[in-house]
Parts: sequence; C-alpha cells; structure tokens
Amino acid sequence: MKSVLRFKIAAMIVLGVMIAYWLIQATIALLSGQAAALSMVLHMLAIGLLAVLSWKWPLPGGILTVLWGAAVAMYYLLVLFSLAQAAAPLLFISAPMGISGLLLIEADWLARKARGPGES
Repeated sequence: MKSVLRFKIAAMIVLGVMIAYWLIQATIALLSGQAAALSMVLHMLAIGLLAVLSWKWPLPGGILTVLWGAAVAMYYLLVLFSLAQAAAPLLFISAPMGISGLLLIEADWLARKARGPGES
C-alpha cells in the first residue's frame, strides 16, 4: 500500500506545481489589467477541486484528469493552428494533467491488485 500512496502523492505534486505556476501567472496578468486571465484562474481552481476529489477516488479522478488534459490539448491545437504556438500550453498544462491522471490510474490499479481477486 506504500506504493499506492507514493503514486497518489506524485500525482498531487505534479498537479500542485502546475496549478501553482498557472495561478501565479494568471494573478500577475489580472493585476496588470488583463481580464482574459480570469478564465485561467477559474480553470486552475477547477483542476484543484478535481485534484482534491481524485485523492479520495483515484480511478474516476485519474480518468477525468487525463480526459481534461486531452480536451485542453485539442483546444489549443485547434485554436492556435501551429504546434509552435501551442507548445507551451501543451507542455505546461496538458502534459502534467496527463501524467498525474496516469499516476492516479496506476495507484488505483495497484490498490485493486493488493486487495486480491474477487474483492471490491
């Protein structure tokens, strides 16, 4: 069970660093008068809520985190038209969400494996 906890902690660290970075960037942008950064603040707060819920239920939380990361990646790839323009959002938003989601799914898989067959 220690490895399950390690996977969950690693997922939360990845999400936490990403959330902290983007919240700081968005707060600086808001303070400088850019109202468009408000959507990023709301996005990061929603991801923070998802992280809290993922701690309790790693499988649904991991799946939702991976799906949300994929949706954000598709959004930036469709809106920005160029991989060079979309590289930063893909690297700093979508990749950490995908990594943390996969870590949460692995934590749930290890927990189920440790319980044995036939147990829920």
